[in-house]
Amino acid sequence: MIEVGCVVFSVILYSSYYFAKKSYGQYKEVHCTFCEKMATQYTENQLPVCRLHLKGKMEEFKCLCGSWLEQRSGKYGPYFNCIKCGIVNYKKGMEMRKLQPVSEVTSTHSVVSTNSVVGITSISSTSSTASNFVKETARNTTEDKPNSRKSRETTITTDDVEYFS
Repeated sequence: MIEVGCVVFSVILYSSYYFAKKSYGQYKEVHCTFCEKMATQYTENQLPVCRLHLKGKMEEFKCLCGSWLEQRSGKYGPYFNCIKCGIVNYKKGMEMRKLQPVSEVTSTHSVVSTNSVVGITSISSTSSTASNFVKETARNTTEDKPNSRKSRETTITTDDVEYFS
């Protein structure tokens, strides 16, 4: 019976001996949102970033349910807010970001990233075909809207009681 107590006691010592030792500055590591380096600064949106990505902005992306995630910052750091799911942890939101395709590649080898909420198209290429592509997409977005509203003229006189009561 004494041996059983010694075995249990030695297991407790063995398990507590191999925990990582906490030292100042090593227990909380914050990584850059864009490149996974050590974050040293915060952006205007309170995102932790390295010095190279201080002026960078994170693109909007969707939650797994299909609605847009809104980036916010609070007392305990940055987090995301989904309309359907509610508050989403920052780490889970960043994992969702990695699962979604960020950009599309066209046949001219220029990278096109689209933001469907605002309808802005930006191209990261220096070729003249890229500038032509932007002009064509701008024309297509204005031409696609049907002109369903017809102008209707309303004349108001002082005899109309409906408008002045």
